[in-house]
Amino acid sequence: MNAFELQIRQLLSSFLITEKRDEFGFLNIAAQNVIFCLITIDKAKFITDFDYFQLRKKENPQSVFVWEDLWISKPEIVEQRLLSLCGNAFSIAARDTRCVSIDNRAAKKFIAANHLHVYTKCQYRFALVYRFQIVAVATFSKGRNVLRENENFRSFELIRYCSSLQTRVVGGMSKLLDAFIEQVHPDDIMTYLDLDWSKEGAYENLGFEKQDYRDPVTFLLNGVERVSDYKRNSSVIESLQTHRFANSGSLKMIKCLKKKI
Repeated sequence: MNAFELQIRQLLSSFLITEKRDEFGFLNIAAQNVIFCLITIDKAKFITDFDYFQLRKKENPQSVFVWEDLWISKPEIVEQRLLSLCGNAFSIAARDTRCVSIDNRAAKKFIAANHLHVYTKCQYRFALVYRFQIVAVATFSKGRNVLRENENFRSFELIRYCSSLQTRVVGGMSKLLDAFIEQVHPDDIMTYLDLDWSKEGAYENLGFEKQDYRDPVTFLLNGVERVSDYKRNSSVIESLQTHRFANSGSLKMIKCLKKKI
């Protein structure tokens, strides 16, 4: 085992775990009904031409993929996300929180501290406040007109959602969605479900339906910094002596709110 695998194994050791290596050599650790597939950088280059992620998801829809570079670059966020998936987090009921609109600066700061992905431009920002502290944030896009099934929809995107580290807000996303719907009155809300981390059923329980599969995102590594593959003609990319990697892709999900005539 390398250091990454040993550290994750130690982190999950307080739970009843089983482990094995799959046919690609990745260590799979089962804990609390979740399969954690540990993606080491030295082996990841061998899966870009295989349906590895889809195979793992088909075998167990509760599989999540933990990448070594993210563990190195954002260890606290990854650690707390793993523990939360195992049920080890302080739970707050959404009914005990207050929903407020927040400014761009507050949303950006919260997401930078609690989300694996970077903050992106958004139009609407809502937060849940518990005992004068923000414990969850959701951001949404501007609306755009979409023609779907010969009908016009005013569609918005749920861009980011996260709760604070070591905290699980039960019903948090539902409460934030309700606040957005009440204020904006969208015809539908779409979002992309990150298949590296998402377990089956979470968004369906909120009224979202699967629409399309989005192809894996390819990237290169500059040390442990992910560099978007679409910038591959830049001098930075050309100088990298590395392989191209690909994640497991995402699902486009839509929550339709427009009443049929």
